[in-house]
Amino acid sequence: MLFYTTIANLPNDVKSGLSPHLQEVYIWAFNRIWKECNKSPFERKMKMAHNIAWNEAKKFSKKDRASGKRSAQKRTMTKSKLRGAQNSIFSSI
Repeated sequence: MLFYTTIANLPNDVKSGLSPHLQEVYIWAFNRIWKECNKSPFERKMKMAHNIAWNEAKKFSKKDRASGKRSAQKRTMTKSKLRGAQNSIFSSI
C-alpha cells in the first residue's frame, strides 16, 4: 500500500520546501520505507519514512538562499544513482 499517491497529498512543509521534481523523489522514497517497515508502530514509521525521504530528496538538490526552497540539481538521476539511493534507503532501516 502506498501512503502518498500524488503531490497533492504531501504535507505542506514538504510541498513548500521541495520543487515538484524533488517532491516526486520524496514520494518514491517515503513509500519505499513505508512498505518495508509495515510492522513498526505508526508514529515511528511516519517519522522514519519522512526523515529518510527528506534526506534522499536533499541528495539530489540544492537550496536557493533567497527562497529557502530546494530544487533539483542540473544533473539527472540515472539508473545507477537510483540504485544507489535504494541501497542507502535500505541501509538506513
